[in-house]
Amino acid sequence: MSLALVEGMDMPTGTPVPGSYHGLQLCVADADAAYAELRGRGLEVSEPVRYSEHDGGTFMYFRDPDGNGWAIQEYRRRAAEPLHRVLAQLAAGEAS
Repeated sequence: MSLALVEGMDMPTGTPVPGSYHGLQLCVADADAAYAELRGRGLEVSEPVRYSEHDGGTFMYFRDPDGNGWAIQEYRRRAAEPLHRVLAQLAAGEAS
């Protein structure tokens, strides 16, 4: 089964086929470094597209060997403020 939430819009990772997932997402602190590493490992990944200069506005896309479509979003804030620390502080009741 495959699910599309938007009709008529091209998926950056291609047309989903039954049994695959599209819209999976990873967040990285440096899109250019992630792009270089993924290309260095032989992965076909789109070049980073900067939709906005605001944090969170840069994306790139790829398909894994199983045909699943992934988006990689640059979120620079995570370099200085890792999500696991933020979540631990929230769980402990600490303000961030």
